[in-house]
Formats: sequence, structure tokens, C-alpha cells
Amino acid sequence: MSKVHKYKLQNGGDIAYCRHQSKSKNSVGIVYLTGYGSDMHGEKPTALEKFCIENDFDFLRFEYLGVGDSSGKFEEYSIYDWLQNTLEVIDNLTEGKQVLVGSSMGGWIMLQTALQRKNLIAGLVGIAPAPDFTETLMWNQFSQEHKDELQSIGKITLKHASGEDYFITWKMIEDGRKLLVMNDKIDISVPISIIHGMKDMDVPYQLSVELVDKLCSQDVELHLKKNSMHRFSEPAEIKFILSEVKRMVNKVINNE
Repeated sequence: MSKVHKYKLQNGGDIAYCRHQSKSKNSVGIVYLTGYGSDMHGEKPTALEKFCIENDFDFLRFEYLGVGDSSGKFEEYSIYDWLQNTLEVIDNLTEGKQVLVGSSMGGWIMLQTALQRKNLIAGLVGIAPAPDFTETLMWNQFSQEHKDELQSIGKITLKHASGEDYFITWKMIEDGRKLLVMNDKIDISVPISIIHGMKDMDVPYQLSVELVDKLCSQDVELHLKKNSMHRFSEPAEIKFILSEVKRMVNKVINNE
């Protein structure tokens, strides 16, 4: 697997990343966008990198500020910061057209990146994408006590469906409101594949059904897996992700 490198952001801080560069200079690259608090060493990004090495595609995976080997403390940043990280690394660490693969929160960042870099993004593969989750799946679901605590203290601790504790900051809620995409049609026209498990306890699969209706693209496929959960990291699930990424890349190349 590729070596971990550091990219120095223009406004300060270092982003940890791994990049595989195609020897044959294929015209399409793949960028993986991680979920909330996830590093770039999970089953999905490492499997994608192996796939790209075997098929000689450019590939980039990285960690947002405050995550993994990137600089900063997690609680200091929000989805707005992580979107800016994404835009900068794509602008500076990729070449040519890109297919974005976004998992959970990375699916929201994927959509915003496609909106803001229409000249670079040629296809999207969303894995249990969670657009607007800070508002619809968090703020709107919080008790008044949690809302008051967030606004007064700036942070609350919650329990994940897996039993692990995690925290949400008021900055995350505020910045999320700057990036909402589900209130209107989403002006993205590239081919899109969305994969979602119907036993997802974190991001309901109905959100992906709603997302399909919001997308302006006429080339959108939704794949619902009846027995899959949010992580979507079992061997058969990863195999399906890779097949969708391969299909998307081939579609983009053949349509150029």
C-alpha cells in the first residue's frame, strides 16, 4: 500500500494522505471521502486503494484536520472545514477528472464537492450518504435539554448505536447549516450510484430514497441491501462497492 504523506494546507495545518499514481495516466482518478471521525485506514479505503493499484487508476485517500495523522484536535473543526480540506487536496493532489466515493458524512462532502468543482468531478458513488445529517439526524432529533446544553456549553456527548461515545459541537451544527443540500433540487448532472443498507441504524435508507428525488442528474442508481448496516464493510459488501466503482469509472471513460 502507498506511503503516508503530508500536505501543508494554505491556511495552516497538515493533511495526511496516501496517493497511488497511475503508470498509464488513465484519464479518471478516484478519491475516497471518509465518514465522521473516521481515518483513511479502514476496510473500504484500503480495499479501494488495492483495487486502484491492480487496475492502474489514480487514487487518493486522506484524513481531514483533527482526524488520524492530520494535525489539529477533532473538536476544533466541523464539516465546513473538512469540505475546504477536500476541495484543496483535490485541487492540488489530483489530475484530471475524478470519481468521488463518499461514505456517510463523506457522502455529504461528496455532493458539496461536486457542486463546487463541476469541471473536475465526473461521477459519484455514495455509501450510506448522510447529507444534512447535522440538522435532520441530529438537531431535529435532540431533546430541548441537549439543544440548550449545546448552545450554552458548545458540546454534548452522545452514544453511538454501537455503544461507543461520541460528541457533537455547536460549531458542527452551525457550520452544517451553511452547507444544507436537501432543501431544494441538487444541481449535479454527473452519473451517480448510491448504496445503502436497509438495516442502517445511523442513517436511515429512506434518506437515500429522498436524495435520488432531489438530484438533477438523469443517471442515478440506488442500490438497497436488505441485510446491510451502516458500516457496509463486510467482504461481500466491499466487493459490491468495488464493482460499482469499476462500473462508474468505465462509464465515465466511455462517455468522454
